[in-house]
Amino acid sequence: MKKIIVLLTVTLFLAVSATIMAGSPVKKSLTYSQVLKTYPADAKLCNTTGDIMGGNDQGITVGGGGSISIGKGQIEYQCSGTKLTVKMKVTLEGKTYKPGTKMTVDKNLKWIEVSSCE
Repeated sequence: MKKIIVLLTVTLFLAVSATIMAGSPVKKSLTYSQVLKTYPADAKLCNTTGDIMGGNDQGITVGGGGSISIGKGQIEYQCSGTKLTVKMKVTLEGKTYKPGTKMTVDKNLKWIEVSSCE
């Protein structure tokens, strides 16, 4: 009986160790161009570009000499086609983004990190 318990314990330990070492697969970010391909065919792209200098879900500060789109009389930064780079750590929609992160929005206008803004 002790041999079976020891064998089961060792087997379980090895299985857990292998799972931890393997980890979950690394999720690769899409490129900006790949995200654009997921938008509806009739999506109107904005031309907002620049740097996120700070902010939160209530509003962000965009700088860096980019351009801001105006739609329906308001500044648009969370719009289809936006290209922003995080300059100061910011938390949006519950996720924290570090400086250097490149951002756009997905087809549902939710913030998404991209690997490049080509």
